[in-house]
Amino acid sequence: MSSYNELAESYDEGRFWEYDDPAHRIPTLAHVLRLKEKDVLLDVGCGTGYYLDLLMQRTGCRGIGVDPSEPMLRIARRRNSGLDARVGFAEKLPVPNGVIDALLCHHAAHHFADVPQFLREGNRVLAYGGRIALITVSHKQMQCHPLYQYFPELLSIDVRRIPDVDVLSSWMSEIGFTQIEVQVVDRSSIQLSWDRVFDYITRKFMSPMRLLTEAHFEAGRFAFEERVRASGLAACPVESYSITNGVAEHLRSES
Repeated sequence: MSSYNELAESYDEGRFWEYDDPAHRIPTLAHVLRLKEKDVLLDVGCGTGYYLDLLMQRTGCRGIGVDPSEPMLRIARRRNSGLDARVGFAEKLPVPNGVIDALLCHHAAHHFADVPQFLREGNRVLAYGGRIALITVSHKQMQCHPLYQYFPELLSIDVRRIPDVDVLSSWMSEIGFTQIEVQVVDRSSIQLSWDRVFDYITRKFMSPMRLLTEAHFEAGRFAFEERVRASGLAACPVESYSITNGVAEHLRSES
């Protein structure tokens, strides 16, 4: 968490937004979560509140963001004064039982100490019929993407720390979520210039890059550029992703 405290003020500047493709992602997430005006949306691991703010603007929902980093949450509050930003951890959400209509976890589960416990907490705070959506990159999607193919050090880190979609689905079923499905979102038809990708790699725009020692990162970055040039690929595809989603259908007593 300390690294995110230190990165907070420059975090959004270092994000490779074209790679995430938020213009397409926001309506997709709003549809999956079936968000409507005045719904309460909880974003767990919300960081600077970028996606939560856009979803609030698009749908008129109310937003609660939970993150362990207070410096990141300060930026979220500056971004949208109506956003309720709370310091907390995924495994012990600072939210009462049954008050949330939709729960989003956007590329954050790999930072959690205990993902099944987070899912149990999600089931606790969701209202009956509330929807949950976890955005990840499946292991198959990683293995098919040239960024991982040509920078294998990143692949070895992320396949260990990011639960695959079948594992997430199994955990959700065991905890009591229903109507579980995995939506695969293919954005590979959108191409980015390699020069843009090389530039953002130097900024370590992906979190596994910051887990490598500086020597390993520089060696991997150099090898990546060499492999890309040798491949003949004209451009880099935008990252595809997966949405593992389900419904909370357990009635519970009030907290």
